[in-house]
Amino acid sequence: MKEGVIEYRLPIPKEPVEIKEEALKRCSDPSWSFLDKDRVINLFTLSANYLPKYLWREWKKALKDRGIPWQLFLKALSACDHDILMWVEGALSWEDLVGIIEETLMRASSGRYPLRR
Repeated sequence: MKEGVIEYRLPIPKEPVEIKEEALKRCSDPSWSFLDKDRVINLFTLSANYLPKYLWREWKKALKDRGIPWQLFLKALSACDHDILMWVEGALSWEDLVGIIEETLMRASSGRYPLRR
Protein backbone atom coordinates (compact mmCIF):
# COMPACT_ATOMS: atom_id res chain seq x y z
CA MET A 1 0.00 0.00 0.00
CA LYS A 2 1.26 3.45 -0.90
CA GLU A 3 1.86 5.95 1.87
CA GLY A 4 -1.19 8.14 2.51
CA VAL A 5 -3.49 5.95 0.39
CA ILE A 6 -6.40 4.29 2.12
CA GLU A 7 -7.20 0.88 0.73
CA TYR A 8 -10.84 -0.06 0.83
CA ARG A 9 -12.36 -3.39 0.18
CA LEU A 10 -15.88 -3.15 1.42
CA PRO A 11 -17.89 -6.36 1.27
CA ILE A 12 -20.36 -6.58 -1.58
CA PRO A 13 -23.79 -6.73 0.06
CA LYS A 14 -26.61 -8.79 -1.34
CA GLU A 15 -28.14 -6.94 -4.28
CA PRO A 16 -31.22 -5.02 -3.11
CA VAL A 17 -33.42 -6.16 -5.98
CA GLU A 18 -36.53 -4.87 -4.22
CA ILE A 19 -35.17 -1.30 -4.36
CA LYS A 20 -34.46 -1.67 -8.07
CA GLU A 21 -37.90 -3.14 -8.77
CA GLU A 22 -39.68 -0.44 -6.76
CA ALA A 23 -37.78 2.31 -8.60
CA LEU A 24 -38.86 0.86 -11.96
CA LYS A 25 -42.43 0.49 -10.72
CA ARG A 26 -42.56 4.14 -9.68
CA CYS A 27 -41.47 5.21 -13.18
CA SER A 28 -44.69 3.86 -14.62
CA ASP A 29 -46.88 5.22 -11.83
CA PRO A 30 -49.05 8.06 -13.22
CA SER A 31 -48.60 10.06 -10.00
CA TRP A 32 -44.91 10.49 -10.95
CA SER A 33 -45.58 11.42 -14.60
CA PHE A 34 -44.63 15.06 -14.00
CA LEU A 35 -40.94 13.98 -13.87
CA ASP A 36 -38.88 12.12 -16.43
CA LYS A 37 -37.96 8.50 -15.75
CA ASP A 38 -34.33 9.19 -14.81
CA ARG A 39 -35.34 11.78 -12.23
CA VAL A 40 -37.94 9.46 -10.66
CA ILE A 41 -35.37 6.67 -10.35
CA ASN A 42 -32.79 8.98 -8.77
CA LEU A 43 -35.27 10.58 -6.39
CA PHE A 44 -36.42 7.19 -5.21
CA THR A 45 -33.13 5.31 -4.99
CA LEU A 46 -31.15 8.18 -3.46
CA SER A 47 -33.81 8.97 -0.88
CA ALA A 48 -32.18 8.32 2.49
CA ASN A 49 -34.60 5.48 3.28
CA TYR A 50 -33.69 3.35 0.29
CA LEU A 51 -30.24 2.69 -1.19
CA PRO A 52 -28.32 4.96 1.23
CA LYS A 53 -29.96 3.36 4.28
CA TYR A 54 -29.38 -0.14 2.93
CA LEU A 55 -25.68 0.41 2.17
CA TRP A 56 -25.05 2.34 5.39
CA ARG A 57 -26.55 -0.52 7.40
CA GLU A 58 -24.20 -2.94 5.61
CA TRP A 59 -21.05 -0.78 5.79
CA LYS A 60 -21.60 1.44 8.84
CA LYS A 61 -18.87 -0.04 11.02
CA ALA A 62 -16.28 -0.19 8.23
CA LEU A 63 -17.03 3.37 7.12
CA LYS A 64 -17.00 4.78 10.63
CA ASP A 65 -13.69 2.97 11.30
CA ARG A 66 -12.32 4.84 8.26
CA GLY A 67 -13.68 8.17 9.49
CA ILE A 68 -16.48 8.43 6.93
CA PRO A 69 -19.61 9.97 8.47
CA TRP A 70 -23.15 9.62 7.14
CA GLN A 71 -23.05 13.06 5.50
CA LEU A 72 -19.90 12.30 3.47
CA PHE A 73 -21.31 8.91 2.58
CA LEU A 74 -24.46 10.59 1.20
CA LYS A 75 -22.40 13.09 -0.78
CA ALA A 76 -20.33 10.31 -2.36
CA LEU A 77 -23.41 8.23 -3.13
CA SER A 78 -25.14 11.22 -4.74
CA ALA A 79 -22.12 11.63 -7.02
CA CYS A 80 -22.90 8.14 -8.34
CA ASP A 81 -26.44 9.01 -9.47
CA HIS A 82 -25.79 8.17 -13.13
CA ASP A 83 -24.25 4.82 -12.19
CA ILE A 84 -27.18 4.02 -9.91
CA LEU A 85 -29.53 4.81 -12.78
CA MET A 86 -27.57 2.43 -15.02
CA TRP A 87 -27.82 -0.30 -12.35
CA VAL A 88 -31.59 0.14 -12.00
CA GLU A 89 -31.99 -0.04 -15.78
CA GLY A 90 -29.85 -3.20 -15.96
CA ALA A 91 -26.92 -1.64 -17.82
CA LEU A 92 -24.52 -2.02 -14.87
CA SER A 93 -24.09 -4.99 -12.54
CA TRP A 94 -24.50 -4.65 -8.79
CA GLU A 95 -20.85 -5.64 -8.28
CA ASP A 96 -19.69 -2.92 -10.69
CA LEU A 97 -21.90 -0.34 -8.97
CA VAL A 98 -20.50 -1.25 -5.55
CA GLY A 99 -16.97 -0.86 -6.94
CA ILE A 100 -17.82 2.58 -8.33
CA ILE A 101 -19.38 3.65 -5.04
CA GLU A 102 -16.34 2.42 -3.15
CA GLU A 103 -13.97 4.33 -5.45
CA THR A 104 -16.08 7.46 -5.00
CA LEU A 105 -16.00 7.03 -1.21
CA MET A 106 -12.21 6.79 -1.37
CA ARG A 107 -12.02 10.02 -3.35
CA ALA A 108 -14.44 11.77 -0.99
CA SER A 109 -12.64 10.64 2.17
CA SER A 110 -9.30 11.87 0.84
CA GLY A 111 -10.76 15.20 -0.35
CA ARG A 112 -10.17 14.55 -4.05
CA TYR A 113 -12.58 16.34 -6.32
CA PRO A 114 -14.41 15.92 -8.55
CA LEU A 115 -15.76 12.80 -6.89
CA ARG A 116 -16.57 11.21 -10.25
CA ARG A 117 -14.35 11.36 -13.28
